[in-house]
Amino acid sequence: MRLVRTMVLVRDLRISKHLVKTGLTCRKVVGENGQKYLWFPELNFSIHPRRHLFVLKTIRNIYQLHRLTSCNIEREADSILINVKDRRFYVNTAEDIYFLCDTFGRNPYNVVFPRKCVVMDIGMNIADASIYFADKKNVVLVRAFEPFTPTFNMAIRNIKLNPGVANKIEPLNYGLGDRHRRLKCEYSLTCKGSAGIYGFVNSGPKHVEDVCTEEIEIRPVAEEVLKVKKDFPDYDIVLKVDCEGAEFEIIASLARDNLLSVISVILLEWHNKSPLEILQTLKNSNFTVLLKDDVNQNIGMLYAFQ
Repeated sequence: MRLVRTMVLVRDLRISKHLVKTGLTCRKVVGENGQKYLWFPELNFSIHPRRHLFVLKTIRNIYQLHRLTSCNIEREADSILINVKDRRFYVNTAEDIYFLCDTFGRNPYNVVFPRKCVVMDIGMNIADASIYFADKKNVVLVRAFEPFTPTFNMAIRNIKLNPGVANKIEPLNYGLGDRHRRLKCEYSLTCKGSAGIYGFVNSGPKHVEDVCTEEIEIRPVAEEVLKVKKDFPDYDIVLKVDCEGAEFEIIASLARDNLLSVISVILLEWHNKSPLEILQTLKNSNFTVLLKDDVNQNIGMLYAFQ
């Protein structure tokens, strides 16, 4: 009976099943201008069933994020904001909510840095990880790289929402690789986290209608590492690498230029193929490597320290 009642409100069987599994209550209420909204009392927020359909589609991640972090969800006109651990974020897609659930709920970057350090966030996306790192005591700067301009603009919007850490983040509208070039790449606002210089990763968009082409700039990672070393000679350098396939050329380039030795910590997500090539390169450079996921997967996390 509960599934039937939820179906009447949501009018989508898949979403209704997810709501029933979470145990969340859903009610219809009248909001601004007499419009009808869906009210979730356990989460203390309401959404418009059509304009905010993306929230409904990822209600399980909303539930998990709330359970793990006691986040607050609010509406600002037609925008949805999530306040998680005293940091605020605009979310525009189901994927954005997944990013916050991953970064702040599952904590893949929960590493304690014992010394002052600069984080190079290669693949800034919506600035969730940049803001997460900027909150850490010993992080003096996050230098963040995002080549896709629409995503970069969303990141800037989120950074401005968080003035307490904004001055510790330096966002740059280009990506990093083994050499300088300009590329035309497939892109999707709905699946922006899957877009990279080699196309969409394996988990990329399926039946997505907003795929377009964006021109991006890639600069040599070696030059950027040397800039950080010059600007902050006494601080550790931490690489956070999540760039949808470019991680292989980034690590290979740093090894070729003998720059892995100036890196203290690498937090890397690999895509599309086994990370054994990266693993061997890091071992040859005297890193201690922790693999969070199986090397035979097409995606996973790798942590390296020296």
